[in-house]
Amino acid sequence: VTVVAPPARVASVRIAPDKATLPVAASLNLVATAFDADGGVITGRGVVWTTNNVGVASVSQSGQVTGLSPGAAVITAVVDGAAGYSTITVELVPVSRVVVTPADVTIDAGRSTTLTARAMDAAGNTLTGRTVTWASGDTRIVTVDQQGVVRGVRNGSAVVTATAEGKVGT
Repeated sequence: VTVVAPPARVASVRIAPDKATLPVAASLNLVATAFDADGGVITGRGVVWTTNNVGVASVSQSGQVTGLSPGAAVITAVVDGAAGYSTITVELVPVSRVVVTPADVTIDAGRSTTLTARAMDAAGNTLTGRTVTWASGDTRIVTVDQQGVVRGVRNGSAVVTATAEGKVGT
C-alpha cells in the first residue's frame, strides 16, 4: 500500500510585477506564483488570467499583458480559487520631439501660410492625437493661430514654435 499526501492547498497567489506602467501597444509578461499556507511554492497548477478593463489592457492565458489605451487595469491570476493581482497603468507613448514644416518660410505682410507640426516618438514614428500649441516669438512681425496658420504683419523675422507635451519644434 502506498500512501501519498494530498495535494497542497493554494493559500495565496502573487503576480510579478505587482504593478507596472506600459506604453500603448507594448506588452509585458506577468508571472503568477502560487503558495501554500506555510509560504511554500506550489507548482503544476493552472492559472486563469483576467483583466477588469478590456479597453485598457488585454491579458493572454500565458500572462502576457498588452496596453490598448491610456488608463488603468487590474490583472487577476486565479489558481485553485486563490487570486493575485497586478495593477497595470497604460500611458501614451511620450513625445520625444516636434517637427515643424516647412522649417523656413517667407511670406508677404498681410499674407498667410499654414505650418504643420508632427509629434514624434524616440524612434521617429509620428504620434497621432496629440495637442499642439502654437506661438509666435514676435507678434509684431508674425501671428499664428492654433491651427498653425501664420500671418505676416510687417517686415522682419520671427520664430514660430509648436509645443506638444513639453517638446518644442520651430
